[in-house]
Amino acid sequence: MIRVGIAGLGVISHYYLAALTRSNSLRLTAVCDSSEAKLDGFGRRHEVEQFADYTALMRAECVDAVIVNLPNNLHFDACKLALAASKHVCCEKPLVMGELESRRLISLAVRHQRILFTAFHRRYNRHVKDVGSLRTTDNGGIAAVSIYYKEDIRQHAGNDSWYLDPAACGGGCIADNGPNAFDLAMHIVGDIDLFAASAEFDDCGIDIAATIELRSQTGLPVHIYLDWAYPNGEDKRIVLSNSDGTSREVDLLNGFPKFKSSLYHEYVGILEHFAHHVANRSTVNYSSAACVRLVSKTYQQLSASGIRN
Repeated sequence: MIRVGIAGLGVISHYYLAALTRSNSLRLTAVCDSSEAKLDGFGRRHEVEQFADYTALMRAECVDAVIVNLPNNLHFDACKLALAASKHVCCEKPLVMGELESRRLISLAVRHQRILFTAFHRRYNRHVKDVGSLRTTDNGGIAAVSIYYKEDIRQHAGNDSWYLDPAACGGGCIADNGPNAFDLAMHIVGDIDLFAASAEFDDCGIDIAATIELRSQTGLPVHIYLDWAYPNGEDKRIVLSNSDGTSREVDLLNGFPKFKSSLYHEYVGILEHFAHHVANRSTVNYSSAACVRLVSKTYQQLSASGIRN
């Protein structure tokens, strides 16, 4: 049994905790949060070690692996400390906020022979399995892929106000939702690169909507539509446009009518895959570094074109 500690009891921890109760390979042994109230409330329900400082959790002998569920700007430091302490790491997306940081963490994971895993939950969505792979030279007759990733960030974030702090989040919808959409695109079409981008910013300078155009290695267009001010719950879809003018839509939320309810089964998939990698010491060839690079390139292009505030 792999002993697990969670750093950060924010909104996403709920899905990790629910998934852990269904795991036959992972056992929760510790939690960490800077909020004494959260720790106190959690402690009344669970008999686990509690830490107010994530640096102490990373060194704790009661854990073999850590789930990093902290604000984005703390991911690098937390992952670095965990890997240096020979802990396996499952980190919420984005892995980090800069390309140099991602390379340093990957190197550290290799040096310590530990798993560094990013929780791209959408690839575990049951409907994504129906999409298949378009990594062939003829793209299977597909002319374009469109990914819609829209939600009301205030409804999602709740008390986690750091989502709306660019210094903690790394930006807005591009920094936080972009990695999930980029990873989903790479899961379907393989490697992608930025072609063009546009965005809308609110009065605080946060990008609340964006349209990002990418190309696969075979030249297949990939269109990503992000929205943090979507008024109708969620819109998470993949649309495959065929060369004959027809199209196929895959609704990732089909069968999950409640807000964010699809995350429950997706986080079960995350932890199952993470446990598999830890047990087998297998290499994780995911798109963490590529997603970090694409976020950076998107903001750089927006700045160069005078769009970014």
